Amino acid sequence: MKISFLLYCARSGSTFFASQVAKWAENVVVLPEFRLPQMLLGMTEAQCMALSPNGLQRLFSQDIQFDNLGFCLEQQQLLAQELSGRGRRAVFCGVLEAYRRTHGTTGSHFLVKNGRLIYQMTELLDVFPDANLIEVLRDPRGVVNSMSTTKTVYSYGGAMAGGDPLRALDEWKQYRLASLRLRDQRSSQAVKVLFEKLVSDDAYATGLIERHFGVRQSESAGLNLSALESNLHPRANASADSNRSDSWKFELAEHTGMAIEALLGDSLTSAGYAPYFSVNKTEQEIQKAVANLRLLSRKRRAVHYFKTTMHWLALLPKRPAKVFYRIRQAWRTRIDRC
Repeated sequence: MKISFLLYCARSGSTFFASQVAKWAENVVVLPEFRLPQMLLGMTEAQCMALSPNGLQRLFSQDIQFDNLGFCLEQQQLLAQELSGRGRRAVFCGVLEAYRRTHGTTGSHFLVKNGRLIYQMTELLDVFPDANLIEVLRDPRGVVNSMSTTKTVYSYGGAMAGGDPLRALDEWKQYRLASLRLRDQRSSQAVKVLFEKLVSDDAYATGLIERHFGVRQSESAGLNLSALESNLHPRANASADSNRSDSWKFELAEHTGMAIEALLGDSLTSAGYAPYFSVNKTEQEIQKAVANLRLLSRKRRAVHYFKTTMHWLALLPKRPAKVFYRIRQAWRTRIDRC
């Protein structure tokens, strides 16, 4: 079994890349996003091996995206019984094999899509030293634009990042730092994918697929998305469209774009992107834009935290395991970023 992990900041085109792999590489089993990899890497080998079938089943139930895999409750229970007492790699690989059986897919190369694994690289490479790593990088202004306008399907239904451009920008900056650390440590093990080329040039995508996954095959339907994820990624199986790479230029407000570029500083150009909104603007105009965005950010964060709290409190009596998982995940995110 060969495994490639797809790493990315949210709204960077990872689902589109996964769909291209699913279309062109018949030897690859492309999985939808799920959180179990993070959860397994967050425990020790002994803790994983000590899990009873009921304990492993509870772990599945805590994963807010586990339903994306398409396992019914009976399948989950049988899987928990089969994998109980095994180590982290064995449990994870067992889930991959179960996905392949359930969906009748072929191939021995698995593509696992989970962007936040980049914050657990020490644990990931300890359990999977032979892992292949693929990173998707997108212009931060495109990320901010998409996160600020795309509605999440895993919370109260508001925009991702609470509709807050500064919070979305922070997500990209933290991912970028983690990406640079990874490249310092494992530069030969990570393949870089540029979103702007990916969505505008079919030859770029298929060339990457051929080099990393093997011979290109005949085109298929693309990525298998759950109904919930389909709402989040409506253009995942669409064809390449160069307009997607430049849409932020027309959709972001100019003062928002100016503030984003100012706050990014040299990290924008070091990532390979040039200023756009702040060109020929005075320092006074730029600082005013930054101040206004920070004020807007404080207001939006307050509303977001209130609505998020109300949502999870309402869900607590129905799905306590998922609520407690989200609390632990939020705490883990803080630790990862320290």
